[in-house]
Amino acid sequence: MKLVSIEQARVMWLFSTLEINPRGKYFMSVFAELIKRYSFSNVPNVIEAIRKNEGVILGQGSYTHNEHGNVHAELGIYNDGLVGDTRADTDVSEALLDDVLSWLKKDYSYEYPADIRKQYVSKIYVQLNKSINTVNPKLEKFQKALDKKTPYVGSLSFQVEGIQFASEQTGPFAPPHFRIERMAKTPYDRNRYYSFAGLKTSDHLEMINLFEETLR
Repeated sequence: MKLVSIEQARVMWLFSTLEINPRGKYFMSVFAELIKRYSFSNVPNVIEAIRKNEGVILGQGSYTHNEHGNVHAELGIYNDGLVGDTRADTDVSEALLDDVLSWLKKDYSYEYPADIRKQYVSKIYVQLNKSINTVNPKLEKFQKALDKKTPYVGSLSFQVEGIQFASEQTGPFAPPHFRIERMAKTPYDRNRYYSFAGLKTSDHLEMINLFEETLR
């Protein structure tokens, strides 16, 4: 397996934002410094976002990580937590959120939340050594029958487009699913795929490797 690119490495830290500002400090002056600190150039109308009870999403920023250097960053501020986005790794996105909260605590005496529930979104493009079509040879008979049913559109060779793994929701939160599918507008013989998972980037890549071993 070869990693082609990371489209999104998102981390959601869920907690009550009232917890970090228990005495109701005026945030707008801090907000201006936050924009400056991470060089956000895409800034919404904050007053309007607050009035509509929407999240404030700061885009086109930068964050300097010890290992990955200067990376593109986005930050979402919501009533129930923070969302960090990079295209480097979910570990980097987590480091961004930790940096934000640690800076608020150190420079402005905000509180660091004691209880954080974490969720992840990983979107990546990979190149596999084998086609996903080999996942189940028993499907070949069905695929050839499907080919014969569509002569009116020319000569076709149907193949497995993608696979999704999901779990039934038994608790209050929707379980993350795992999906791998062929990269759009890319010849099948290149074996390039898009994959979505509610996992850390490192765990996502580990599962892609395990999936590829299954294809062998």
